[in-house]
Amino acid sequence: GRGQSKVVVHEFPLPDDPYNEEWNNPGSIGFIHQINEVGEALREGKTQCESYTWEDSLEVAKIVDEIVLQVRGKRDCVE
Repeated sequence: GRGQSKVVVHEFPLPDDPYNEEWNNPGSIGFIHQINEVGEALREGKTQCESYTWEDSLEVAKIVDEIVLQVRGKRDCVE
């Protein structure tokens, strides 16, 4: 009913690492470190992660837009 919620935990095993390398962030080949941080932030009621903020996301989007502009020669989005 209203005001009630339940926690559902999903497990996503890491993919096999075909490179057999040592990574800077353990599990980074599967982005597990980001997934875990997002889950933790959501459980704590946060709207963004401390290590990757909304501003960081917007900066990456601007970079991707510039790449698209240079490759396609046109803008696909509004600034």
